[in-house]
Amino acid sequence: MTTRQEKVNSLLQREISDYIRREDYEGITGFLTITAVEVLPDLEQAKVFFAVVGQPFLEVQKILQ
Repeated sequence: MTTRQEKVNSLLQREISDYIRREDYEGITGFLTITAVEVLPDLEQAKVFFAVVGQPFLEVQKILQ
């Protein structure tokens, strides 16, 4: 993984966390943490990993999609 990818991963993780904190997603009652982001080398797609405490994971995943 290149340095640029690592920087983009870190930036996206912060921005996605801030976005979720600002938006009021109805139905999310547990504690949600963005644990990691992995962008492809071309920076066109990213995988976002998250963890949930206090609510079923699949329920939160469905809300975020």
